[in-house]
Amino acid sequence: PATPAFLARQKRPGLATVASVLLEGPLIDLFGGFVPAAGARLPVRTLWLVTGTLAMAFGIALYVTPRLGAAPPEGLMFAVQRRLALSLIRARLLVDGLALLGGVSLGGSVGVGTVLLAGLVGPLMGLFHRRLAPLGPAAVAAMPAGSER
Repeated sequence: PATPAFLARQKRPGLATVASVLLEGPLIDLFGGFVPAAGARLPVRTLWLVTGTLAMAFGIALYVTPRLGAAPPEGLMFAVQRRLALSLIRARLLVDGLALLGGVSLGGSVGVGTVLLAGLVGPLMGLFHRRLAPLGPAAVAAMPAGSER
């Protein structure tokens, strides 16, 4: 599927792009029942927030590092990175920050977890990217210089 992010990058969607579009909703439905209710105790909610943030950042790095494609937010991240000459981390922070502001402007609610997720996914993705990059020399060679910072 062509999305504005991919049109901006002028690239075709990859395997991870298609998998993301087809699997994201069903996986949320599958695992959504395990997430504690909003009334759960703070330590339980904190554990879920930390686990979910780490899993999200690791998952993004897992398919972005070997260039398997990108989901629409990552496609936008790469377009922003290229057009503004930013690092991947800064581009992700900008994209997530703008998404947060867009959600607020449309009347969405913002909690501590929302702000933490927007501020931590980019840096954690960069950390995991640096750890995963040595596992695939071809992926490292294809990465723009300084993109992991």
